[in-house]
Amino acid sequence: MEILLEQNIWDGREPVKIDFPDEWDVSRIDIPADNEPVLTKEEIWEKLEHPYGMPPLSQMAIGKKKIGIAFDDGSRGTPCGTVAEVVLEILLKAGVKKENIFFICAPGSHGTFGRKLFLNKLGEKIVSEYLILNHDCHENCTSVGVLNGVDIKVNNEFLSCDLRIGIGGIFPHTMSGFSGGNRLLIPGLCHLDTMEGIHNIVNDYCETAGNNFALLTGHKENMMMHEMISEMAEMVGDFFKIDCVCNSKMELVGLFSGHALTEYVEAAAFGEKMMMMPTLEEPADIVIANNNAKTSYAASGLITGLPYLKKGGMLVLVNHTEDGQIPHYLRGNWGENCQPRIPVGNGLDLPCRVIYFSKHGDYNARKAMHLEHNDYVWAKTWKDVMNFITAEYESPRICVLTEASMGIV
Repeated sequence: MEILLEQNIWDGREPVKIDFPDEWDVSRIDIPADNEPVLTKEEIWEKLEHPYGMPPLSQMAIGKKKIGIAFDDGSRGTPCGTVAEVVLEILLKAGVKKENIFFICAPGSHGTFGRKLFLNKLGEKIVSEYLILNHDCHENCTSVGVLNGVDIKVNNEFLSCDLRIGIGGIFPHTMSGFSGGNRLLIPGLCHLDTMEGIHNIVNDYCETAGNNFALLTGHKENMMMHEMISEMAEMVGDFFKIDCVCNSKMELVGLFSGHALTEYVEAAAFGEKMMMMPTLEEPADIVIANNNAKTSYAASGLITGLPYLKKGGMLVLVNHTEDGQIPHYLRGNWGENCQPRIPVGNGLDLPCRVIYFSKHGDYNARKAMHLEHNDYVWAKTWKDVMNFITAEYESPRICVLTEASMGIV
């Protein structure tokens, strides 16, 4: 049995082929979004002109002198360029001067990026013709108010705009149900102090829920963080937000725009339907968890795969990104003598072995995924993976999750 897995979202999009003996029991689980039609340019335009809770984008653009367009970073596979091209057409048709538009990457505490990331997210034409800025979460942020004891400090350049637009995506998130909504603005374009305050509040909330991330992740009812940051975002002023729902090829199957919290509620409900995966009657000996939508957050695919796996089984995490795991100023690994502001803990207590299948060796991925050394083995080729499997199993029961980093259990 042969299966092609979507991979290399930022590195040429070459799929990865895996195969198993025909006599093995192999289950394949796709996300429902893969059965949806891809939106056309005309449908994208229509959705931007019929937003939730705000006037059409073309009306909001009239008379504006400085427009900032925020977009998410490489930790999400959002096809920002597909949407941005239509946004620009609407703005220019409304009379906005090209030189009065700029883009800004909203990475939160994920560091800064260069031309390669901008090309991947926005495309050659936009990178060649428009100013694209990074966000510095350590300075050049101004306070817009205080809420729940947190000083809300936001990027100065974005604050200076008379029209603020954001392009992001709906992806499962352990703290907030889904990414999307106002998260692109807060914490995406905030100071590190603000992020620390917000994450401490949400960490406390997660603890009250028993840190049950299977319950918290990818469920529209988990609104605590979105409701809190929506109050914070109101201090900034109008923010026209666009959220994308994608299939496993990172093609648009849904788009929601307008008031960030209002459109998020609709987008999350649709996203939940598009990403909810069926369960198995009994757990598998081996789970193949493909990680393409969130390549630099490989732990997301790992967490999704665990409910499908027998205790003591083997989880193969497929992740061929050249860029490795995203840096994280707030809670990343900076060495034994450099503690992050928010400690991550001692690692996941996994009831299985993890095979990290990637053509690129990446020892740092182990720490980024919170794995202890004895939990983690690297396999460079599919042949290497099969050698690990056949060394322990004669005829295993296999479950293949073709897009685990977006899947919801």
